[in-house]
Amino acid sequence: MRYVAAGTLDDAVNAVAAGAVPLAGGTDLLVAWERRAHPDAVCDLQRVPGLRGVEAQGDRIWVGALTTHADLGRAPLLLAAAPLLREAASSIGAVQVRSRGTVGGNVVNASPAGDVLTALYALDAAVELRGPSGARTLPIAEFVKGPRRTALASGEILTGLTFPRPGPELQGYEKLGLRAAQAIAVVSLAVRLRLDGGVVQEAALALGSVAPTPVRALAAEAVLRGRPLDGTAVRAAARALSATATPIDDVRASAEYRRAMAGALLERFLERAGLPLAAAASPA
Repeated sequence: MRYVAAGTLDDAVNAVAAGAVPLAGGTDLLVAWERRAHPDAVCDLQRVPGLRGVEAQGDRIWVGALTTHADLGRAPLLLAAAPLLREAASSIGAVQVRSRGTVGGNVVNASPAGDVLTALYALDAAVELRGPSGARTLPIAEFVKGPRRTALASGEILTGLTFPRPGPELQGYEKLGLRAAQAIAVVSLAVRLRLDGGVVQEAALALGSVAPTPVRALAAEAVLRGRPLDGTAVRAAARALSATATPIDDVRASAEYRRAMAGALLERFLERAGLPLAAAASPA
């Protein structure tokens, strides 16, 4: 196997266009090698400048593809702007995995259970790509095509992600696994709610592990929008979340259980947030 340590983005693009597999943190790629033949070449991206960090860029937030889950979990900018992304990143694996795994790898891996990926769906993120034909940007829902399938063209590398900088809102990431830590999500829910006087002005809900890709629960968002955040609205939204889910039975859970929990996670999120359903107040 040939190893290429790219020093510039152009070097990386040229190596990948020639057939090398991009190597970021390696937490997914190295596991995959145990299951199938090794690639002929890998291109290590760690020395490429400009691919790591979390920055405000006008009315958007940029996250570099080499930003680790640990970086996301402690990024001050995300504490106020996107706490759900911090929560999702902090729920991944063990400390060692979070210190090596990258947001770009999580997105390109395109797992339906991807924690950071599901959070990025709720944040209306877009991916930035660079290849032999230049740079382009795609909404994340257009980039992810299915389990382990993306819209990456030949020779392209994911260089970063951006999303609109949210205003004051209630955010969180709920994850149900088979154990308390280091678990793959059986079902997950990323939540964004903007409230005014207890009335939901905007809602964004994304589900993980219930379909071939993470999905936005548009019907549940519509149920909540314009209504007081009371028990009636939340129960209706929970039913819509369950209806959005199209899971499968597997070794971790049945489809029926996943559908039921898809709705229950919204109530768990609100309970964890300490938000009285009958008299919800706008977040500070």
